[in-house]
Amino acid sequence: MNIDNFVSWLTLGSWVVSGIAYLIRLVRGEANIPKWLSLKTIIGITIAVGFSLSVFSLYLNYHQPIKKVAAPFRSAYVYYAPQLGKPGAVAKNVDAVQSVYEHAIIIWLRSNLTIYVLPTDAPDQKLRAQQDPVWDSDPRFYDEDELRRMFPDCCPRDRLPPWGGIARHWKDSPKDWEWIGWRKSQCLYHASAILNQTFDGGMIAGIFTSHSHQALPKAKCLFL
Repeated sequence: MNIDNFVSWLTLGSWVVSGIAYLIRLVRGEANIPKWLSLKTIIGITIAVGFSLSVFSLYLNYHQPIKKVAAPFRSAYVYYAPQLGKPGAVAKNVDAVQSVYEHAIIIWLRSNLTIYVLPTDAPDQKLRAQQDPVWDSDPRFYDEDELRRMFPDCCPRDRLPPWGGIARHWKDSPKDWEWIGWRKSQCLYHASAILNQTFDGGMIAGIFTSHSHQALPKAKCLFL
């Protein structure tokens, strides 16, 4: 729960407690009622005004932000809103690459110049964001024949060597990357196919396919 929602709930609680406490004082005869007000009027104003303002505040906190969330992400945002927080800038179309390796799914977003490594069956590994600012500096890392020469130990017939920035980082620091295994499949997305939106507590990018060879209607979002 973010700070805005916490304050709203706290305000609502204080109004309810205040109303109950004042009612108790009235019943005990400890509170004086102005002549121009009746008991019912005081109780009604105290509770109704406080309750209405608090409910309205909660409504704004929970429902207004979703209007700024890109339409494909809204159903997911409702579920992950406490972690994501409020949306930032409007979602943008971005170029992206999705690669499935033996032990990880790799997402590259051109807008962020970042490689996101999501372990799939490597419990000792955590989600990792690797900066990739020079992604296009060496065309050899995008040439399948050249990549096979770079990685002579690769691969079974149904596997491929690492590609792009992954290959370059693997060559520079093999111990940090060998655990992901060989590449199984890959999908390149033009900007018209992928959206990226930032939030106070993270971002949503998508929509990516569940597996690289599947069609877009079966796609799912990536939450980072």
